[in-house]
Amino acid sequence: MKVYFSKFISGVEEVVEDFLTKQKTEILHIEDGVVIYKSDKNLNDINQIDFFNSNLILLYSFKNIKPNLKNLTKIALNVSSKASFLKKIKLNISNKREGFKVISILENNPKQIDIRTLSKIENKILKLKTLYLDIKKPKVELWIIIRRSGIGMVGLKKITKPKLKIKREKGTIRYELAAILSVLSDPKKNDVVLDPFAGSGVIPIHRASFFPFEKIIAAEGLEIDVKNLKQKIRKSRKRIDVQLSNALDMNLLKDGSVSTIITDPPWGEFKKHTKISEFYKKMLFEFCRVLKQKGKIVLLLSASIEFEEIVKNNFQDKLKILKKYNILVSGKKAIIYKITKI
Repeated sequence: MKVYFSKFISGVEEVVEDFLTKQKTEILHIEDGVVIYKSDKNLNDINQIDFFNSNLILLYSFKNIKPNLKNLTKIALNVSSKASFLKKIKLNISNKREGFKVISILENNPKQIDIRTLSKIENKILKLKTLYLDIKKPKVELWIIIRRSGIGMVGLKKITKPKLKIKREKGTIRYELAAILSVLSDPKKNDVVLDPFAGSGVIPIHRASFFPFEKIIAAEGLEIDVKNLKQKIRKSRKRIDVQLSNALDMNLLKDGSVSTIITDPPWGEFKKHTKISEFYKKMLFEFCRVLKQKGKIVLLLSASIEFEEIVKNNFQDKLKILKKYNILVSGKKAIIYKITKI
């Protein structure tokens, strides 16, 4: 079995731990946005776990390391001088000629080690005839890391093609976050899934690409947005029903016709003179109407919104918050809610 180091969105450690446990994976360590684990899967299979945003084959690890540049350099020199260093790299790369690059990370930020040490490591790796130095477009990266928690790691990352061949637009939800939302919805093959704020279609396209379903509905309230959404769906070649529909009055959907709602609704003022709290009340009333009994709602919301008070005061006999996860989205505090219809 190989040891892997994977990064994910901070705040969803419970979701990741539950998923890996079900995969019969041995978790060695999990902390804020990072998991170290043993698996008999190869790296290509690990890269298909779509809520991980970075995966490395772990070559060496260290504990209780003070995070500073001096210790980062020490780790680099330490591992490169080991007899096992080249053997471990060779064991985890292909027989094809590929470019490589050395990357050093200190407390989650790139931090360049001194040129002399870097050159020493690069020259050592160049002894492997299948690797050559390629700073701009490497296929293999050697990561040297010290995290704030005091864990030091050295691992190999292989650069792969994106899982989804669609361009992510600025301001749209990240793919790994869309994956977390889908996992939290407990996907089943008979699911009728709705995203009433589909935007550019990241959530429905991701859901259709990696999880089972019976039907997926992606809706937007303006004709121009629906037109753009249809173009995205067409390019993705996924079986998704696109609708022109107001999230506060989804008249195309019958009562109790949807089993799962996964969405990222507006975080600010929805319309002029409309308070966001009033908007969410109306939204949840409509969600309750179209959702089946025991149906699931997974929402991504700003942490600044008093959402729990809205649910408690207006939907206590209709909706129950099962879980909440505090995360950061583009540096802003946010919360993922998992809700069921009572």
